[in-house]
Amino acid sequence: MVGGGSTRFLSLPEELITRILAELPVRDLLSVSATSRQLNSYAYAPVLWVKLFHSTPGFDLTKDALARVVATDQAPGSWGGQDGREWEWRSAAPSSSSFWSLQALLTYVRDLVWPSAVNTADKALSQPQQPDDRDSTDPEPRPVPSNRPSPIPVHYPTLYHSRCLIEDEMRARGPHAASDPSGSLLDDGTAVDKALDSDFRVHPNHVWAIEEHSAKVYAVAVHDQWVISGSRDKTIKIWRLPDLPIDNKVLEWGPDVAHTVKEAHDGSILSLKFEVEDEVAGRDTGVIVTGSSDHTAKVWEVDWGKGRAKPGDDWEGVAVTLKATLTGHTDRVSSVALTSQYIVTCSHDQTVRIYERASVYDNRTVTLLHRLSPERGSLVAIAVNPDPTVHQAVVSGSLGWVTIDLASGNELARVSCEPAGSVTWSPDGKYIACGGKEGEVALYTPAGELVRQFEQNNSSMVRSVRVEPDSGTLLSAGHDCRIYFWKLDANNAYRCYDFPGQPIFQIDKSGMNLVAAAGNSVLFITYGVWMPYLGLYA
Repeated sequence: MVGGGSTRFLSLPEELITRILAELPVRDLLSVSATSRQLNSYAYAPVLWVKLFHSTPGFDLTKDALARVVATDQAPGSWGGQDGREWEWRSAAPSSSSFWSLQALLTYVRDLVWPSAVNTADKALSQPQQPDDRDSTDPEPRPVPSNRPSPIPVHYPTLYHSRCLIEDEMRARGPHAASDPSGSLLDDGTAVDKALDSDFRVHPNHVWAIEEHSAKVYAVAVHDQWVISGSRDKTIKIWRLPDLPIDNKVLEWGPDVAHTVKEAHDGSILSLKFEVEDEVAGRDTGVIVTGSSDHTAKVWEVDWGKGRAKPGDDWEGVAVTLKATLTGHTDRVSSVALTSQYIVTCSHDQTVRIYERASVYDNRTVTLLHRLSPERGSLVAIAVNPDPTVHQAVVSGSLGWVTIDLASGNELARVSCEPAGSVTWSPDGKYIACGGKEGEVALYTPAGELVRQFEQNNSSMVRSVRVEPDSGTLLSAGHDCRIYFWKLDANNAYRCYDFPGQPIFQIDKSGMNLVAAAGNSVLFITYGVWMPYLGLYA
């Protein structure tokens, strides 16, 4: 766009220019911004970058951020370094800025700028916002109301760039340290030499390996800022992750234990699931379900406590109460699952037990709805369909896997395959991934059709698998002490994290945090450290 073409384009109405630029991919938009000062102003209009960010799969803000963010035209710093990945904060805030209501910009994106994607901003718009008395079709800046609580000014081009770099880091495709960047991230203060000998094996940029359990950690789960782990030492530990900064403050401390349930079972804790908000109970509490080698599963109520008096203090007031013990299995309870209506357990006794979840809260005997014998050998893992309206589960064992309708107990699909060590249902409901006892990883449709058999990297058991459709990535981990990253559309792993001497029993991910049960430790990997606006991302 040069010469007269640029002049003719700029003679168009502003709204039409905005609509045209809104159709451009980010690379083309950046090219337009370098054409002239006037086009640069158009190309960096907040509404365009609000559209780019909120229409990118996996790019989300926390509920609190959505309620408080106001868009600004002033960046809080600048990108530098040879590849534009190093962020430097300004020494002081910009002297003057314009602010835009995020509510108005999202409505403009939905209704005018991008009418073909009516649902793009619906998720964000469903969050509580401060009232906006302007016409929603007008993307002009306005003063932030004086009664608005703690608004957070955000420069959306910086927000988008930061999140893209974090996505590269999460997918292990961006630059990674060949060794532990600090050399002293272990909780005992000892130096860590993680030098690796190839680009295939890399090390996370920011990781804590904390050994609070006295024996192997078999189960771990993360949701928001809470992590729960279960161990061979029979304890449950509840961890609080650090608050991630949104400005130039430094992340000064790591995860800490907020509560320990001692002798939670009479045997090893092999599996667990939890919810931060237990909507079924109708109280401001959480729920944990654990499975053990003592042949039982247990349901626990969690009061998350009062918080910290000040940053760095211990978390106060967390309490865990046993609500029910589920008996009936005659061998170890290897996996548990939780939906809004059901609690599901499976065991090496080759059976699946489905319980009515609501009965746990009625102070009466927990109702067993179904006892199933799916003929899949010793059962090792359960995963539920993520669609909350579809109550289905997949159960894997030594002879393959089977999907089950939880309401009726009926079998939906059956697959015979190599002995399974793990199974998961993808967040979009399209895939079931299965990890085998000999290192194999396979992807299926819920109907049982094989989509892809991934190339084996070793012959060690795969203990945990995770599918991330937004980024086109599959993660697997197991006894060879590695976390592998696979492309969903290819059949080989392209990178792995290497933790020698620490067999990995389970991985889980929420927001900017990936956690792993590894040997006697819990590994906490935090992505995006040092990136601007880190604490805003969901």
